[in-house]
Amino acid sequence: MEIDRLGRELEEREGGGRRRVSAAGDGRRGGGPTRGSSCCRCWRTRRADTRELVLLLLENATGLATLFDAAKQRPYETGPVGKFVNRVEVKAALGARGDVEWEECSDAVGAAMHGDVMKSVKPKVEALLRGTRVLLYQGIRDLRDGVVSTEAWMRELKWDGLAVFLDADCAMWRIGEELAGYVQRSGPLSHVVVYGAGHLLPADNGHAVQEMVKDWVLQAGLFGRHGGMKRAG
Repeated sequence: MEIDRLGRELEEREGGGRRRVSAAGDGRRGGGPTRGSSCCRCWRTRRADTRELVLLLLENATGLATLFDAAKQRPYETGPVGKFVNRVEVKAALGARGDVEWEECSDAVGAAMHGDVMKSVKPKVEALLRGTRVLLYQGIRDLRDGVVSTEAWMRELKWDGLAVFLDADCAMWRIGEELAGYVQRSGPLSHVVVYGAGHLLPADNGHAVQEMVKDWVLQAGLFGRHGGMKRAG
């Protein structure tokens, strides 16, 4: 079966990923290269390959139309976006080169950035928290880059305000009478989970996203002193 084949390939790749080359050139067991190691990028590339296999295995096992939204019966319809941004007047407005065609998923870009897929951006978020406000948000139906994985790395942040943030109330967020999601916030960090949405939040629940961004920028509503929120539970 295809799933069995993917599983075997995953095990083989993951097994190989645990071996690294030391400065002396011999193979040693380890969880990955140390910072600054010459094989660091190779290690990240292997991990990125493994991640792709895991996602493919999950997609095959569940039969979902897309991992970007567990509720969808068919993949996102993104074709009109390409037609729009490749129009001459749109390229001119964006300052883009007229001879370059926009691609939704460029193989060239994907290959160039493949090794960075498993490179953590957590240090960048930590740096931002020392000087500005940060908004993190996900659609609750996103299985690919969703709520659980985000909350996992957030708990590992090296930030003085982390303990207070984790202890903060997780509150319901409503737009009028409609439940839009929930929010946890403290100091400069806000984390919002949006209901009725997957990975492409503006396409799934544009009204909620617009209200969220507007209120975050203006520090009003959801992000004001009280925000019209009610405690969850």
